[in-house]
Amino acid sequence: MNGVLSLLALQGALGAFDTLYFHEWRARLPGRPEMRSELRLHAARSVIYGIVFCTLPWVSWIGPAGWLLVALLLIEAVITFADFVVEDRVR
Repeated sequence: MNGVLSLLALQGALGAFDTLYFHEWRARLPGRPEMRSELRLHAARSVIYGIVFCTLPWVSWIGPAGWLLVALLLIEAVITFADFVVEDRVR
């Protein structure tokens, strides 16, 4: 379990770096109106990450809750793939 938590922490750290460095500083996405669709996808993904990361210490992801976690991660994957397409289109 520690390995899984370490990987999630690493994913969170990489995501934070990606957001702050590449999206906010280098690409300056919030200041560009044509980037709204990409930012909406990022916001949706952030909500999912917030739910997962904030509930890990208190929720036992087994049974129906486990299926909810699977659904959240699948939705996050779909959003990520959509983000790849949108990013190629608008940048």
